[in-house]
Formats: sequence, structure tokens, C-alpha cells
Amino acid sequence: MAEFHKEIMRSYSKSSLERWFAWMQSDWEKWFSELELSRGRDLYKHGRITELELSENDALIRLGRGAETRYAVVQWEDSQLKVRGSMEQKDEAASIAVAGLYEIEALIADEIDPLPQEKNTEKDVPEAESGESADATAVPGPPSRENDHRDARNLLLRFYANTSGLHMEALWMKGKIRTPVFTQGNQFSQNENQKEREQIIRLVGRLRKTRFSSSKNGFVLSDVASILSFLSGDLKTLEKYFAIELDASVEPLRKGNREAKIEIEIHAHGENQLKLDWKVLIGKTELPSHVGKKLIHRLGLGPQIVPEIGIVSVPEETARKLLEWEPILAQSKDGVLPRYMMFSLFAGNAFPVQIDRELSTWFEHIAIPDGNPHASTASLPDFLRPYQKRGVSWLLQQRDQGCHPLVADEMGLGKTLQVLTLIAQFPVQGQSALVVCPASVVPVWIHEAEKFFPQLRIAQIRNDMHFSAETPVDLWISSYSQLRSHQQELAHIEFGYAVLDEAQMVKNPDAKSTQACLDIRARNRIVMTGTPVENKHCDIWTLFRFLMPGLLGPRKHFETLLENEGQRFLDKLSKQLAPFILRRTKREVVQELPEKTEMDIVCALSDMQVHEYRLLAEHGIRELGSDISKAIHERAMSLFALLTRLRQVCCDPGLLPWKTAEWQYSGKIQMLLSQLDPLLMNNHRIVIFSQFVSFLNRIREAIESTYPDAALYELTGKTQDRSKPVKEFQGSKGGSIMLVSLRAGGTGITLHAADYVFLMDPWWNPAVENQAIDRVHRIGQDKPVFVYRMVTEGTIEKRIQELKNQKRDLFDRIIGNQGDISDFTQYFKSLNELIGLSF
Repeated sequence: MAEFHKEIMRSYSKSSLERWFAWMQSDWEKWFSELELSRGRDLYKHGRITELELSENDALIRLGRGAETRYAVVQWEDSQLKVRGSMEQKDEAASIAVAGLYEIEALIADEIDPLPQEKNTEKDVPEAESGESADATAVPGPPSRENDHRDARNLLLRFYANTSGLHMEALWMKGKIRTPVFTQGNQFSQNENQKEREQIIRLVGRLRKTRFSSSKNGFVLSDVASILSFLSGDLKTLEKYFAIELDASVEPLRKGNREAKIEIEIHAHGENQLKLDWKVLIGKTELPSHVGKKLIHRLGLGPQIVPEIGIVSVPEETARKLLEWEPILAQSKDGVLPRYMMFSLFAGNAFPVQIDRELSTWFEHIAIPDGNPHASTASLPDFLRPYQKRGVSWLLQQRDQGCHPLVADEMGLGKTLQVLTLIAQFPVQGQSALVVCPASVVPVWIHEAEKFFPQLRIAQIRNDMHFSAETPVDLWISSYSQLRSHQQELAHIEFGYAVLDEAQMVKNPDAKSTQACLDIRARNRIVMTGTPVENKHCDIWTLFRFLMPGLLGPRKHFETLLENEGQRFLDKLSKQLAPFILRRTKREVVQELPEKTEMDIVCALSDMQVHEYRLLAEHGIRELGSDISKAIHERAMSLFALLTRLRQVCCDPGLLPWKTAEWQYSGKIQMLLSQLDPLLMNNHRIVIFSQFVSFLNRIREAIESTYPDAALYELTGKTQDRSKPVKEFQGSKGGSIMLVSLRAGGTGITLHAADYVFLMDPWWNPAVENQAIDRVHRIGQDKPVFVYRMVTEGTIEKRIQELKNQKRDLFDRIIGNQGDISDFTQYFKSLNELIGLSF
């Protein structure tokens, strides 16, 4: 703390300093409480003492300047230390006294001559520093130390280095005999003579000016930068006062920081695994394996001390890459990892990598598939279409190579049938398969399995059953909620296959359903979804966390790269994931599938709708303010409640809880009826989707009153038997209409008898809309399909629809579909810009 002492006014004489030197050899700290010592040390460390005046009998210690000055006086009286001060609180005076006594120790360490002084018969002449006053009166010094000097031992400081830092051991040296200076806890005994005590005080004072801290055998300096500074500067100062001995381990540290080069060799290991062998080179010297591994594991601590080599650091980019994957490497046993990690671990080219021939061939086969069908798929069932057979072949190749794929075929191409074929035709011996899907899709899996593979023994996991691996079942089917209920039972069983269908259900990595899925133990894992990036890019991280843990790195790092690198990261991500994703569109694989035409129908608002919309918007802006970002972060529930009401009034003012209105006041219903008239006359079958069941009820009332002879069916969340209205609609003759709630009918049903689709209230998420549309435009469809989105002019609906059309490339950057539009703050400057009524 030498820099703090420069501003202290110090006044003393040689004789007063000698007298205080004699007194300071006692254990003076025992006169203070732990609290007083702690506060005093803090004052000392922060340089709060401004003046120190020593006399033969006492010491005056001042804290602060001017009107804020406080002081303490320390006296030795009858071998007892006494303190008085200028303030009422005794503990405050004691704390100032403690800080002053530490300053006295530092002064003694700087000023007392370490060699025996000759007897001086003349009066001591005060030596004053610049700006200091000195006592000119001669004062008798302490008793003669001649005998002490004659018998005193010399103090030797021995330095040595190891991985924990630079160590210093203090030893008494007399002849060939060496004795440790400090006992346990770095306390020195009371048996040293005057000369020896002088050396100890000097050493302690000097150590306070360095960053050495107490250790088991003495003192240690752990910070590498401080070690380099000490060896080049402070060590020379210590050599003036003490004997110094440097162990051979210290000399390499003087070479400064040396950069290590890391090389990795990767070998094929076992079944679909790899083994990493690390090489750490300093120049041309290769560190022993155990030393190199220890250095790598301590990367986050900065430069390290390597015995016999010195101070070693790893280049920043290499360290960053290794630290990025440290959680994965820590889980590996003796450097063994799944082979698929080759697609992530070394993509950054942070260090040279040597790969053996077997792994190199494997890597090329996965990264650039040759397209040849798997030999075992030659006799696949005839009911599979050619592209479905290619899909099963691809799945089997992924399985054989130890990879776990994502099946992202467009809706309607038969993902369920392809995965069922893999499970039925290529089972894992002695292990059953597990399929997890939404509750509404469970019957679809059961129906498909019974229809195409009746030999499979199938069981559905239910609340009232006890799950057991001993049960003779080939395929277990569970909803996501049932999976959570049986999570503990399932965690003890390893399945041959674990399949997550409609896996966008587990896009949230922190959700309980996701955690239950991650607990599944399976030899082979498959994810099925037509919308793997339903809301944001991080959805894909969650899916691959289930499929291939570690492939996309830690979640936080993934999110950081996405935020910082944007499109460049998305391009790299797309290439990284391409070998493990099967994504085909209907247009690519089914040439006979008819065209799908989509268009927006702009609907005018009725006068009542205009009135109610304007009132809601104006009230919302007054209540929430214009700052949309602030509203989202501080009053999100109120904002989204407002948005829901605005969308309801766009559909039908009668949906508002406080409004009574006939359906004729809905501009959308009026437009819909005008569209239905020619369609029903020409015997078309029509599906009408809405997210609001209450809106569907209003539409049903309008249709029944306008077209009483039309066949009308309904499917909502309250429908008990989903298959009944679907079957009746599919087999209906002539013009017919199916009313479907968007969530209830978005998955697990087939409505390809229809050829017209009306989306009455465009959904925030286009991926959900597409799921609904694909209930109609799927395999088996033999007519062109027309999709109409009913959008009200000048409202929030129109703006969101325009925004969706602009941002359709979000999903395509990774998979090839559409993402979600949810963060309004990126696209709208104010709340009024989002919801204000305009024509």
C-alpha cells in the first residue's frame, strides 16, 4: 500500500522510532477487538490516515483534514497499550489507533537499519522527510541490542513455484540449520531476539506492499501478472534486506508469458463414438498428457504456471472455443464423445485437427449423402410412395451412423407412416418404441399403426395404468401430459426408439413437458414437426437438445451468436443442421398434387364495428401510452387483452362482452355469406376456421338462417368424438360446410374432401395457419385448393397480415417454412401505429 503513504505527514526522530520499534515487537493486536481490528485494517488499506507523529511516550494519529479531522493518541504505560481520542465513541478511536499502528509498522520496516548499529555517543539527529517536522531533543533509545545482534539468526526467503503460484517460505538460517520462521497460521513465536524481531517486522511490512497472501507453508502469490511484476521489481528490493534462495522452478517464470499451441487428434472409438487426444505444445516441446489436460481445464483462469515450462497461456480464439464446449467435454469420459459432435466441436477452426480415415469417411458420408437407398429398404411395403421409401431409407442410414434426425416434411406428406415403417420394419431387439404426441393426435397414431402394421403390439399410456418395461408391447403411445405423469417410471427404461411428434409442443426448454422429454432414455431419437421454428430460432436449439445433446452448444452461447452474428450465424446453422433434417415440400415430391391458391379478402367494417374499434383503440392508447415497448414490458397483460378485444371487434362486434348485436353487424360474416353462395350452388365443400368458438357460433347462426339446406358440421375443443363430424364431412355429397376452431382442428385430422378454406381471423403465427390449411391440402387431395384470409381494412389485422407477408423468410433461413411475428417493438414505432384505425 506504499502509494497511500506518500501523502501522510510523518514526524519522528531516530530515538522515538527506536523506542516504538521496541514496543511494536509485542503482540499489540491483542489489545483490540476483532471489530476494531477489522475497521482499522480497512482504514489502513484505503490510506485514510493523514498524519502520524511519534514521540518517546505516545503516538498522535490523525484521520481526515480540516474540520473533518479526528485523531487518536496511543500510549504504552506499564507494558499496557492505552488509547484515547477526539470522539465520543471509543471503538472509533480504537479503529484509528489500529490503522496508525499498522502505519508505524510500515515506517519501521522502511527506516530501521537491519544491521547492528554502532553505539552513538552523540545526540540523535532527527531526520525529517520533506514536509515533516522532527523532534530536535535527544531522547534515550531502547536498551542496547549488542547481545541480540551477536546471537541473531539470519532470515532466508526461499522461493519456489508450482501450478498454484509463486510460493515464499521464510526460514531462520544459522550455519546449515534452517528453521521455519512462522508457526501454524503464519504467527511467529515470542522467542526471537531483538534483531530477529526486527527482520520479521521488516518482512511483514514489505509483504503488505505485494499481493502475497498466507498459505499453509508461508505465503503465495497466485496472480500471474503480479508474479511477473514481483520477479522484475519487488524481488530486487527484498534482496537488499534478506538472503534470497530461488528454486529451479522459479527460473522459467522469468521468461514471461509463453503461448501454447493446441492440436487435436480424433480417432474412431467403439460404435458411433470418437475419442479426442489433446496435444499441447510450447514451441516444439509437447507437454505431458496430464499437464496439458490440466492446462485446458483451467483455461477460464487465464495464464497458468506449468512446472519446468513457466507461465503459459492459450490464444484467445482457441481458449474461447474450448471454453464454449467445456460443459460437453466435461461430460465425456476419457475424451470419448458421440461422432455427431464432429459437426460442432471443430467447426470454428480454432486449432488444428487431425482425423483418422474411418472418421473422415463417416463425416463425408453424413455431410454429403450419396442418395443411394439403404440396402435393407429394398423390400419396403408397396403402400409407401417412392419419396416415403426414400425417407425410411434416410432414417435408417441416420440410425446406423449414430445420428438422431428431425423429420420436417411439409404437412400431409406422411411423416407418421414413414416413422411407423421404421419402427415396425427395423425394431431394436429387446426394446420397445415410445411415441409422444399431443392428446388429439394419439388416435391418429393408433389408427395408422393398426391399419398399416397390424402385427405391432400397441399400448396407450393412461392415468389408470402402471407402466412396466416387462409388458409385451412393441409401441407405447403417450400424450405429453401423460408423459409428465409417468416421468419417473419412464426414466428407468431405455427404449429402442423415442419419437416426439408435433415437437413444437416442447419448444420451451424450461417447460415441464420439455424436461420430461429430455429425461427419456432411448437408443434412437426422432423429432417430427412440420414447423420446427414456430416462434423463434431458439426453438431449434431445444429440439436438438433432445436429439443430439451438445450439437448446438450451450443455450446461452447459441442465443448470443444469434443476436450478435444474425444472418451469418443462420447460414452456418443451416449448413450444420442440414445432414440431420429431412425437409421436403409437397411440390417437390408429389407432382400430381393440385395447386394451392392463397389470397386475402379485404372486408369492410360496419358502422358499429368502426365505432367500437375506435373507442377501444383510443382508450387503450390513453391507458397504456404511446410507447409500445414500455407497454409490453410493464403492462403486457393489459396490452394483449386490448389486442384480443380489437381482433374480436374486427370479426364481429357481438363478440364483445358488453355489446349486444345481431350477426348482420359483422362485415366479415356478410362478406363470407357472399362468397358461400356460388360455392354451395356448385356443390363445393368448404372448411371455415376461427380461433374464437363464439365467432363460429355466430357464423353457424348466419349460415343456418341464410342457407338452411346446406350440410353443416362442427369441430371444436368441446367435440367429444372428433372422428364423427370429420367422417361425415368427408363422405358428404353436394355443398357442405365444416366449422373448425383453429386449435382443435390444426392437427390430427384429414379434410381433403374440401377444396375451399376460409380463415376468418388471421392467426399471429403463420405456422399454425399452415397446419390448418394442410388438413385440406394433403395427400389424397384431387382438386385445386383455394385459401381465403378474411382481413379487415385499416385495422391491426391488416398490419399484422402485411407484416407476416414481409417476414416469411424467417423459417426458410433454417428449415424452409415460416416463423412467428411476436415482438411488435421491432416493427412498430408506437402503439398507435399498431392499432390505430385508418382508411
